[in-house]
Amino acid sequence: MSLIGFAIDRLFPPPPTEFEHPEIGRLEQDRHRPNCYAGAVDWPVGTMHGGQITLILHGDKPTRGGLQRAAKHFLAMRANAQRVASKAADCAGEYLYPKWRDEWFGDDEEIPLDAWKAGLEIERIWVDPLGQIGIDYRFGQPFAGHHATVSGVAPDRFDYASLSV
Repeated sequence: MSLIGFAIDRLFPPPPTEFEHPEIGRLEQDRHRPNCYAGAVDWPVGTMHGGQITLILHGDKPTRGGLQRAAKHFLAMRANAQRVASKAADCAGEYLYPKWRDEWFGDDEEIPLDAWKAGLEIERIWVDPLGQIGIDYRFGQPFAGHHATVSGVAPDRFDYASLSV
């Protein structure tokens, strides 16, 4: 390695290939999205898959410090998991329930809003170092072929919900 290459690596280190956190566990850099670190983590509320979800910590230029800050935001969310799940479902209900009721449920018997929200299952949580968060509900539920996603600021300020593929 040249002296210039060494200096550049010192000034602008490449992103780590994995991130290990004592309370969260090990997250691996996604080879297709190198700014994302993902892994299965414990989530105590509303999961049908053994109490685990996929956590994705991400940032424009990930550093260990930035990943640590994102992890802190996630831990604040997990410490208040029931409140986070409830507020996220409220946001999803406000933005997406009317769309589902009017455009997606077809000939099915109409489901009341509270029952609809109770059926949402968190599948993935996205967190960046600034506390911007996204929660994806289980793929295909309740919108076939889509994730219902709520976004906001950690730990539980949700301001928008949308559909993604």
